[in-house]
Amino acid sequence: MEFGSKINTFTRIPAPPARNEPRIGNEFRGKPIKFLVFWWGLLEEARCMLGKFKRYLRLALWLAMLPAVFSCGGSGNGGYNIEAGVFGPTVNGTPDTFRGAGIVNDSKFLFGGPLAQGQNGDILLQNDRIRVILQKPTRNTGVGLFGGNIIDADRFRPSSEPGQDQFGTIFPLVNLSWTVNYQRLEIMNADFSKGPVVVRATGILDVYDYIQTNIIVPFAQIFVGTTLYFAPRFDDIFSPFKNVPDLRGLNPIIVTEYTLKQDANYVITETRFQNNGETPIKMPVGDWVNGSGTLEPFVPRKGFVRGAQVDPIAAMVYEGMEDNVGVSYGYFYNPTQFMNPDGTLQTSTALTVSGVTPVVLGEGLLQVLPINGTDKDVKVNFTIEPGSRTITRYFVVGNGDAASVIDGGFAALGVSKLRMSGQVKDAGGNPVAKARVVVIDSADSDPANHVPVTVAMSDESGNFSADISSGRDVKDKMFGSGTYTVHVFKEGYVFAGGPKAGKCSGGSLDTAANTVSGIVCSLGDTGTVNVSATDGSSPVPARVTIVGFEPSPVHPYGQPPNFGKYADVNLDTADRDVYADVHADRDEYADIDQYARAECYQYTAANQHRFDVGRHIVRPFIAMSIVGSVFGHNLLQIVVQVGPHVGFGVFVQRQPG
Repeated sequence: MEFGSKINTFTRIPAPPARNEPRIGNEFRGKPIKFLVFWWGLLEEARCMLGKFKRYLRLALWLAMLPAVFSCGGSGNGGYNIEAGVFGPTVNGTPDTFRGAGIVNDSKFLFGGPLAQGQNGDILLQNDRIRVILQKPTRNTGVGLFGGNIIDADRFRPSSEPGQDQFGTIFPLVNLSWTVNYQRLEIMNADFSKGPVVVRATGILDVYDYIQTNIIVPFAQIFVGTTLYFAPRFDDIFSPFKNVPDLRGLNPIIVTEYTLKQDANYVITETRFQNNGETPIKMPVGDWVNGSGTLEPFVPRKGFVRGAQVDPIAAMVYEGMEDNVGVSYGYFYNPTQFMNPDGTLQTSTALTVSGVTPVVLGEGLLQVLPINGTDKDVKVNFTIEPGSRTITRYFVVGNGDAASVIDGGFAALGVSKLRMSGQVKDAGGNPVAKARVVVIDSADSDPANHVPVTVAMSDESGNFSADISSGRDVKDKMFGSGTYTVHVFKEGYVFAGGPKAGKCSGGSLDTAANTVSGIVCSLGDTGTVNVSATDGSSPVPARVTIVGFEPSPVHPYGQPPNFGKYADVNLDTADRDVYADVHADRDEYADIDQYARAECYQYTAANQHRFDVGRHIVRPFIAMSIVGSVFGHNLLQIVVQVGPHVGFGVFVQRQPG
């Protein structure tokens, strides 16, 4: 299958020279980590058999192994007929005027940022909205072992404004333990006047040995008490593409094309697999995603995820953790390529390991790695019939919030949608910037099942907008049912009569234009909390952490299951005095002194003062308890309760000595 049309003018940048072929067998080529693990296992077996294993003998064996270790990391093309290098025209003009695809030959075209890795010789894709760097073919240390993948991405910014790349990398996942070692990058179309710009990456199947994928088995046993079965067909030490009959037909040469449209904020990534055999090939596929940066993961219909496993997953969005990050990212895939015969969607799974998130498309974790299973229990959906099969994913660059990313994902996937818009104001009716507006899917009758689907941030005028799914078909329903409520959140604000920062209301539906406009989100009042720690009458150094206990719209509703449950360990019996000021808008406050001994574990307020927070007169309840000890430091917890709602917690850590 031809993805694009070739252009005539090329600049070639040679790939790094290939190293010597390994002397210990192909199963360890380019895999020094696996080599070390293999030999360590042999040493441990020898130690067990021989009893006491002399230190000098072990050291001698390690020293003898080192030459082989450092000679086993070949980065050549494995004998396949791939002309290695980077081909195509170079960038032209200036960083402000360049549009299209080009090989970077001047560092001023590298836009930079906290995680920027781009160098001369990489390829830049740029339009009026985004800019992306594809790394030239190489061998790296760290998460992204090979070049040919996206390593930098940012919104388009003028050269006078510093770059804000916050992204790590993204690269293919093949049969759980493999990826693609790209050898060649070729610009197929560099000019938007001829259509979308296209870059083709050609590489060979190679083991991803930064993470031993089968480590999930002992982890599951230790942390969950579950025994998962990791089949030999997924373990590269068994050379399954040679030894498993239904995998032998896979052509080890794999082709990926990156496409950027002139007006899009996303890159289309299409990877083609070729089955040269006569029988179908079954193997899991997907991508390794490393968000990195000052970002936090958000999954539509899951919210801001904290657990390692997300199942099912519609998309992975990386929103700016702080409101000044100014860029966000998203990983989407075409769900219609992963459907069951009855028209339902196959489950896709994400599992974060060591900061890297493998997203396995169309596969459930326990179907691929069955509990207490055998080979016959392994169920793999993704099938390559004789010939070729292509999978399509989308890498989206947003403005710092989740909504701008999800908007781009909807455009890429063709999701049926409504455009929602409105304004955030404070209690005085003034516009509020950088407030988060959260759309909650509220179709379920049980509020516990109400889940966030998108998060928009208000601009300097307080305005916000976001696309929400109409929920018409199975693809749309991945991102929302069509029934929603809207909430607003901003640090430092609380709405009278409840724990939320504010309240959203209004809005009018235009069915012809598919819009919901005129929503007004009103924030409550704001206040401050000051805390100081003393020992007797003398101030003492302390580490103070303010922790919000109130459930907010950006996280799941309800108190966490371990709320208020702490272990008391290594308790100190010295007197501790904690002084807290709670300030309202009109500087009314309550002074609350706590005097008690640690062996009591629980304290009540010595003074009960009335104070005003957000026009809601309440009587405060103050409780303090020993939370526990961390490296010998005792932790005190103060919980300030306003009416029936727990407003915040203050953790004071006594410094030693």
